[in-house]
Amino acid sequence: MRFWEKLFAPKSVTNASPVVDSPIKTPTRNILLMLPWLPVSGIETLYTGRFKSLGDGFSFTVVTTSKADDSMGDRTAAFEKLGCEVVHLPQISDSAEVQKEKLFEILRRGNFDVLIMVGCTMAYDLLPEIKALYPALNVIDELWDCGKHMQRSRNLSHLISHTIVPTSSLAHSLKADSNIACASIEVIRCGLNVPSAEIRAAAKVAGEKVLPEYCKNKFLVSFFGRLAPEKNAELFVEIVNKLKDVEGMAFCLVGDGPSAKAVRRLVAQYELTEKVYCPGLVESVDPLMSVSDLVVLPSITDGQPLVLLHAGVFSKPVIASRVGSIDVVIRDGENGFLVESGDLEGFCEKIMALYHNPELTRQLGDTGFKVVQSEFDEKMINRQFAALLN
Repeated sequence: MRFWEKLFAPKSVTNASPVVDSPIKTPTRNILLMLPWLPVSGIETLYTGRFKSLGDGFSFTVVTTSKADDSMGDRTAAFEKLGCEVVHLPQISDSAEVQKEKLFEILRRGNFDVLIMVGCTMAYDLLPEIKALYPALNVIDELWDCGKHMQRSRNLSHLISHTIVPTSSLAHSLKADSNIACASIEVIRCGLNVPSAEIRAAAKVAGEKVLPEYCKNKFLVSFFGRLAPEKNAELFVEIVNKLKDVEGMAFCLVGDGPSAKAVRRLVAQYELTEKVYCPGLVESVDPLMSVSDLVVLPSITDGQPLVLLHAGVFSKPVIASRVGSIDVVIRDGENGFLVESGDLEGFCEKIMALYHNPELTRQLGDTGFKVVQSEFDEKMINRQFAALLN
């Protein structure tokens, strides 16, 4: 103890009971998350990260409302690991009435403070009844693009406390409707934890081990995503077919989903099995992302997919469709290129431009890393989400 600390230290009092600070108990906030299903995808990764960041003082219940294809994977265990109660209504009954009864039973016993809806048709359908029974319930609706749920959100805006959108442009689209209060719209981007250089290096070692011989030491062009119509993996196969004779180029197609059979059929039809590596659904995209040279995302429609952030974390340039909120992450000519959706020639042209210019590929990738690090840090963005719940 320094001399001035001794001088001003409080005198001890004999026979006095020690003063112990009682912990301040924060009332638990009960959160109900409703979404169609829990596949291995960006939305589920986003919400496990958000819930984990909130820590004590919150209780979570997750309800899914649609049957999921087995090929999509299942993130139930990841939510349960965080202490969430997970209820899959389609596993209880095929009857819409029985599912509705179960949902209202959950609402009765849950004493929820907040209901979060993410692309959930059932939640939209029942929201008027839910709010009539629980008028104090705060409702948060998360929209990813101008798709099918936007109009329903507008129609129910008088029942919704806050609408979360990933971009300012989408917020402006909603605010253009005079029925929606401007103050209720919150721009909260998707975020991702940026792993250390050591973790990224370990991912690369793991990626090199799993990559087949015909892909090693080549310029690797990769697709990562759910194999569903909106992701348009078939166009990626068309790209592979068009560029299959380029010396020193190989391809990787990672993912599974409802379009998987059609995609694999196309691969076989074009005789591309020794040109494109198709591992299906993987536990983590990081190893294969780390050994890729560039990432292609030919979506027909999309929000702000997390694969864009994963690519940035590993300094990989992205060539993507100019749809949804993709341009919030990918800045044309800075960390990748934007191409009109469905433009096969446009995608191939940009791929070849990077293939012939390793220095440009490196520059775009380095910028991608800086963009994610400075603008999409998970901790910073999760603080916004926590503030909204509080």
